[in-house]
Amino acid sequence: MRIAHGTVPLYHELLVTAEDFDARRAGPGSGRVAGVPELPPDDEPSPPNPGETCSQHEERQAVLRCPRCSRPACFSCWQPVQRRCHSCVMAFPAEVAPAIPWETEGVPFWTGLGATLRQSFSPTATAPAMGHGDVRSALSFALLTWLPFAALQGVIPYTHTLLFQELEVRVAGSGGVLVALDVARAVSLGVLLGGVQLAAMGLAFASLSHAYGLSGVASAAAAWRTVLYRGFIVLLLPSLMAGGRAPSDLVANLMFFTGLFEPNVYTLVVVVAGVWLLTTLRTSARLAQGVGPGMSFVIPFMVMAVGVLVRLLAETACQPLMPELATEAPVSTPAPAEPAAPVVPPLRTPL
Repeated sequence: MRIAHGTVPLYHELLVTAEDFDARRAGPGSGRVAGVPELPPDDEPSPPNPGETCSQHEERQAVLRCPRCSRPACFSCWQPVQRRCHSCVMAFPAEVAPAIPWETEGVPFWTGLGATLRQSFSPTATAPAMGHGDVRSALSFALLTWLPFAALQGVIPYTHTLLFQELEVRVAGSGGVLVALDVARAVSLGVLLGGVQLAAMGLAFASLSHAYGLSGVASAAAAWRTVLYRGFIVLLLPSLMAGGRAPSDLVANLMFFTGLFEPNVYTLVVVVAGVWLLTTLRTSARLAQGVGPGMSFVIPFMVMAVGVLVRLLAETACQPLMPELATEAPVSTPAPAEPAAPVVPPLRTPL
């Protein structure tokens, strides 16, 4: 639905079609929609009138007036990073989100790759850009940033012929061909398990965003773009093999291999990665697909739980293809000696 003519657009009138989104990717101000005043992107928000309430929630007090549509917005509707109300963020994503360098024409290959990786550290500022664009660009980015590390994740825990111990690699098998085939099998297993986990998270995120997102805005493409562009973060999450008895994630195995494993450092890395991914999913659901404030916090936890659970089940199913865990031989303790029977002196009979 396109915006109807009028001086004050309603919330449902700010919904635009995918064609409008693509037209506005060229830059701020392009693809103007009738009924919304053309204001400078850097226009400052103004305070609301005394006693004025939010245009979307009449029961809530307004905190600022949006510079794009001049409508009062409450705390949950105002987006401080984009400096717009939520309705204008949904209607004009190209004005509030920087273009993704990886899919911008004219940007050199390595510049686009590095700049897009840097954007992942600003999930709130770049989230609206996930709502429009091509999934193929995100897939090609994932092949360069996720696939190599997913393959590396399978080498240490899944090989049978290589033993990794404190910066030392020992070959347990005989023959270079056998070792090469074993490494190839381990790499394939790492990519398979990582792909299953990423696909499960993408399907869950797309389904939940479509169910709770804004009609006409939420799309499976936006969910998949988010998961593919930020898929390398998933590799930092913990994973377990052998029925949950040993870690198989990349961080833990690299720390074990270097001999620098510290439980506190490992916990810190896992927590930071989890918060990073949760923030990425939450801002994408809220700013790219129109999910409400409450569900935008719930959906990321559900998506991450699905990913961790599916990975654990997949590793359990593939356990016959994995090496056995090294177990120490039980130390046998000698049985306590039985006390010797008392020696009875022979009886002497009188002659």
